[in-house]
Amino acid sequence: MNATANRQTNTDISTDVLIVGAGPSGLTAANILAQSGVKVRVAERDAGPIDESRALLVHGRTQEFFDKLGLSKDFLERGQALDGVDVMVGGHSSGHIPIVGDETKTPYPYPVVFEQSRTQRLLLEGLAREGVAVAWGTKFTGFTQDAQGVSAVLESSGQTQHVRARYLIGADGAGSAVRHAANIPFEGSTYEHAFFLADFDMDWDLGHDKLYLNVTKDYFFAFFPMYGEKQFRIIGTLTPEQSRWDEISLGQIETIVNENGIEANLFNARWTSIYRIHKRHAPYFRERRVFLAGDSAHIHSPAGGQGMNTSIGDAVNLAWKLAAAVKGEANNALLDSYEAERYPVAQYILKMSDRNFDIEATTNPFMKRFRLLIAPIASKLLRTLPAGRNFMFDYLSQIAIGYPESPAVQTADEVQEVRAGERAPYGFVEENGERVGVFEHFRGVGHQLLF
Repeated sequence: MNATANRQTNTDISTDVLIVGAGPSGLTAANILAQSGVKVRVAERDAGPIDESRALLVHGRTQEFFDKLGLSKDFLERGQALDGVDVMVGGHSSGHIPIVGDETKTPYPYPVVFEQSRTQRLLLEGLAREGVAVAWGTKFTGFTQDAQGVSAVLESSGQTQHVRARYLIGADGAGSAVRHAANIPFEGSTYEHAFFLADFDMDWDLGHDKLYLNVTKDYFFAFFPMYGEKQFRIIGTLTPEQSRWDEISLGQIETIVNENGIEANLFNARWTSIYRIHKRHAPYFRERRVFLAGDSAHIHSPAGGQGMNTSIGDAVNLAWKLAAAVKGEANNALLDSYEAERYPVAQYILKMSDRNFDIEATTNPFMKRFRLLIAPIASKLLRTLPAGRNFMFDYLSQIAIGYPESPAVQTADEVQEVRAGERAPYGFVEENGERVGVFEHFRGVGHQLLF
């Protein structure tokens, strides 16, 4: 009794859910919790929103999540839609691959270039509309937990804050202080070879509405169009010798680009970097009342642009379940289903991105030759085989993700078309003589019953 009284006396702040980290996963969870009427507090070590673009692609499933949160209109007005991939070998075109999805499957059939910095600001705007502000410049230093909740310690401007919450979400990235404090391992390794990255302006003879891939004997790099005329991002592999560099200039990148078959003038660099890629994951995403989401739980190669989308998917899955638990509408078994559902997704994405990276960054002479041969063949097959394009879109967009094996769902034996735990299928209904997509009725964070 005395211990409880002392803890309450020393607690400065009380909330339902404390989120550490104001990246896309943390802010997505905060938006859902706030819209659900749950008290939420977000603490972020950084002094304010990021300026670096970081992750770029927002795929169809994530766009559906933004729609539910009422953010899709602003998102679509500010993003750069991609209608396909142009594949080049040594600077020579080997074909265009359409990456537009089936419009009968989703109202968002295009991947959209929307930088992580802008995604963060979009989610901050949504959170502000719910009257929730992020505690910037606030460092998480530790926690204890008991059967009723979590007592966390934060530091801000030299002051110590004690926060009492029913649940804690660690969404604070690969170096997660929450994960460390919970003694949850982060298993995996670091790739031997490095990538280079740059955001810049570029003059060339090609367009600005596609993703361009260029495969050569020694390099694999991709040009992503960014919002704004002439603005691009390049991500590419480095040779083993170049992987030892500490930094790279835009001039050096321009040399690599021009020497590998593409005539282009690169200027006005906003960001250049050499970085090493890690493939790591936590063996479990929950420690009683503490949960990990996003990069705190798993990191992998950027191949396929899955990282930010997977992190946001974690947050969506976790947040509505925590909201239900806080409001007394769900028991502990539903919270257990978060790890049961999202851990296999993280493992699959890590495995697929790992395979893609091995092809992109290979130093094996045979695999280099194979890569040059397979690029035009693969692009032709994907152009001519709808089944291949559909599979690629379903994988990249993440609309294929479902949880029919989750312990939280059960499907009646006689049901064949739609199983419990799967993504709700997209379709249309007639309303007042007009054809309306069913997702129009899925907006908001509540549950809907269609019959």
